[in-house]
Amino acid sequence: MRIKSLHPGVSPELAQLASGFELLRPEGEIPVTPVPTEEIIEILRREVDPRGVFTSMPS
Repeated sequence: MRIKSLHPGVSPELAQLASGFELLRPEGEIPVTPVPTEEIIEILRREVDPRGVFTSMPS
């Protein structure tokens, strides 16, 4: 599997440690994953995970 982008603050090394398998790095700089829009967040909360199982933050 090849790294396409990384979330803000995540290094390739951290992604590799968390994956459990070899990640291929692209040549050059790895782009940062774009932050989701408010519209996308609302769709995730309302349609994908209405009970908040995956999208709620722990207390």
